[in-house]
Amino acid sequence: MRSIWAHQSDGDGGARGACSQSAQLGPYDRDAEQHHFRGHELLLSSDETRAENEFRAAVAKGPKDEKHVRSLALFYIAKGRYDEAIGVITEHVKLCGITALGYELEAELLFQQKLYDPALEAVLGSLKLHNHSARMHQLLGLIYVVKRQDAAAALELRKAVELDPNHAQTRYFLGRVLYTTGAYAEARDQFLACLKLHSGYRKALENLGLCYEALQDYPNATQAYLDAIALEERQAGPKHAEPYAFYGAMLARSSESEKALSVLREAVTASSRSFVANYHLGKLLLNLGRIEEAERFLLAAADLAPKFSRTYYLLGNLRQKQNRRPEAERYFEMFKEFDRVTENRVFPLTDR
Repeated sequence: MRSIWAHQSDGDGGARGACSQSAQLGPYDRDAEQHHFRGHELLLSSDETRAENEFRAAVAKGPKDEKHVRSLALFYIAKGRYDEAIGVITEHVKLCGITALGYELEAELLFQQKLYDPALEAVLGSLKLHNHSARMHQLLGLIYVVKRQDAAAALELRKAVELDPNHAQTRYFLGRVLYTTGAYAEARDQFLACLKLHSGYRKALENLGLCYEALQDYPNATQAYLDAIALEERQAGPKHAEPYAFYGAMLARSSESEKALSVLREAVTASSRSFVANYHLGKLLLNLGRIEEAERFLLAAADLAPKFSRTYYLLGNLRQKQNRRPEAERYFEMFKEFDRVTENRVFPLTDR
């Protein structure tokens, strides 16, 4: 995406700030504000065609107003209409020169396309010009999450929370990173803050349960999992299996096998394509000696997360119990091969 900046020489900083707005709104500015407001209203009501027209009209009336440019570009990025997004960003750069917003929108576009290295450069470019953007610190944190640089991710997500403490999603992401690094008490606090801001945040509830469990606070872990399950059951449409699966796994570790079995079967019913549900149900069935049933779910788990090493160890044990020694040895070799890579030992989660 270097072409967006192609008309600017590398040393040209003269255009920076050229798009600052006066405090007094003229008639064109007021028209632009009205188009912008209507665009967001229409977007909330899923009238995307008319929303786009309103965003375009806002930019036409106020082409140097950053919020109008941002809304139109982000609309195109969210819809995967990347060429049109590039057009909006290019026009902004022609009018305003090198700006934090130009880099910001470039970063959003590249991140959406999973081009993380150039997205990182664009985020840093934006923050160099304006270091107080909560979204850019959040996005930088998410790029570090993808790169598994969790310490750096936590640092950036903390900055994002400081700049915008009422953003539930940022607190959720920070909680996930803190949980991954073993900072369970701090992660718990972030999930609690997230849920205070957004009580129906489905993934936050189950992750809160994981934190309580890691802290050996089993009554609160149980309540969090049950609350997450109740929330799933109230939702229309596809269900998440994770709250059932995490609760079932905790019950299994507590030697409540029959109750765990019931909950884990609910997990697979909720989502047959959930790795965590298939893995934990297969593992429990194997431990209970129900070999044929265990085979089905462990094979499904291996299919859903083919690089997670521990599944192959369980499959090796299963084949040993079936007296199928060559296959058992093959699975044990697969376990050793995949387990050499640290990433393959990390339990895969659907939101990771």
